[in-house]
Amino acid sequence: MNIIETNLSFGALSQRNSTKMIVLHNSGVTVLQSVEVIHNYHRSKGWAGIGYNFYVRKSGEIYRGRPEWAVGAHAVGYNSTSIGICFEGNFDTETMNEKQIEAGKELVSYLKDKYGINEVVRHSEVNVTSCPGKNFPFYEIVTEKEVLYGYTDFVKELQRAIGAKVDGIVGNETMSKLPILSKSINRKHAAVRVVQKYLTKLGYTSIGEIDGIAGNKFDTAVKEYQINKELTPDGIIGKNTWRKLLWNLF
Repeated sequence: MNIIETNLSFGALSQRNSTKMIVLHNSGVTVLQSVEVIHNYHRSKGWAGIGYNFYVRKSGEIYRGRPEWAVGAHAVGYNSTSIGICFEGNFDTETMNEKQIEAGKELVSYLKDKYGINEVVRHSEVNVTSCPGKNFPFYEIVTEKEVLYGYTDFVKELQRAIGAKVDGIVGNETMSKLPILSKSINRKHAAVRVVQKYLTKLGYTSIGEIDGIAGNKFDTAVKEYQINKELTPDGIIGKNTWRKLLWNLF
């Protein structure tokens, strides 16, 4: 993989103390834009310079943006613990070509291995935005392991349980219909049975009988899972735990 050095001039930058996440973006325009154009635009907004750490062009070329060690300016509330990658294009209105997809896959894989990153997200998952666009090929770029543990079958079964379109793709509709599950909230729900089956498949035998009821054993197994995934062990399957379950491959 070749990362093109840009030697951009920056204002004051802060050191990022930890790197736990990669956030994926699109540039939001269909016209071709160099990394220098984005850098100058961000500087005009009063920023130190380009907010992304990397910029992947439609040509498949990867450019360095903000220094890899620096706190970015790309995802409010997550800049101090994440690396930002921007893909040239507007993926609400266009689709990504194979060269750009392959470059993105290689870069994401490299960064995950380098930093031990276990979470890659779309910008829209952490901030209120449509970025990186409805046509952004998230699954193609992020991993080649998305079928681990019957991943696609799990998603489809979950979609049937929550009344979402059954396509095996975790999109906006599926995310919006996910219920909160626990022994005190939605104790009985069709999605409980799906989670029970999935956790059993992952080796959480403490889940007990697959009966669709979120009882004490369900609570115990969920807490064990949350501890292993460094989540708050509250026994509640809410937004953060759903994200880990749906992207257990990371």
